[in-house]
Amino acid sequence: MIQKAQVRVAQLEERHKSSVDWIIHDLNGDKELSINDSSVDTVISTLVLEHIISLEQFFKTIYRILKKNNDSWAFITAMHPNMYQTGSQAGFIIDNVTGDKLCGISFDHSIQHIIEAANKTSLILIKYFEKGVDNEEHARNLGSRAKKWIGRNIHASFLFKLRKHEI
Repeated sequence: MIQKAQVRVAQLEERHKSSVDWIIHDLNGDKELSINDSSVDTVISTLVLEHIISLEQFFKTIYRILKKNNDSWAFITAMHPNMYQTGSQAGFIIDNVTGDKLCGISFDHSIQHIIEAANKTSLILIKYFEKGVDNEEHARNLGSRAKKWIGRNIHASFLFKLRKHEI
């Protein structure tokens, strides 16, 4: 998955002259993420939370590496807890012919627990958004697997900024 993302970002970087550093790191391990304190403007984490054991440690790391100014922010996405309630788990297809799926270890963190863990590290929620599959037509547009999610939220997004007194 990271290889696909790197290719897409490289194409964008050619046009927009942005700078993205790729780091592969086990956030559940004992080693601290090797990014300097207060050194990044933005953290974007997509579909990672469901694989994190300790949300508190995750958000402490984000707080540690974010620059302490009004322009710093973190955008986090996650599988909506509704998906776990129906027995679904994070994973991805590794073979399109056989349909074989690779599933890592997943944890069912509630929306409230995510927000509370962020707040403990002086990250405050600026915006929360959840999205699901609205109806049959929406499911058709998303693909064959979407039909079972009609009427249910499947995605959660969080925008966090530093609490004012932390800047």
